[in-house]
Amino acid sequence: MQIPGMPAIIITDLEHLKVLTEISEGNLKYISIGKRVGVNIPSIGLKTKGEISAIIPASNPMTHKFKIKIKFDKKRSFVFPGMYAKVLIEKKVVEK
Repeated sequence: MQIPGMPAIIITDLEHLKVLTEISEGNLKYISIGKRVGVNIPSIGLKTKGEISAIIPASNPMTHKFKIKIKFDKKRSFVFPGMYAKVLIEKKVVEK
């Protein structure tokens, strides 16, 4: 059944998925675009490296967190949108 204003179908490119997560404003000093981070998807046992590809410059006013996007190598694993991922960021201050 179609509902006005709602998409009838969503098409996703499974070859170029990104992790979307939030980081507190106090931890922004540890990240920059291009920084390598660890990505773990426990449900399929995937441990890989990723790279921060975007830092959204608007915080959530309730939590004071900023969204970041991380592109990663899925290593021939079956990764799908909506899967839970853990991101490991080294706490080393990034020179800007």
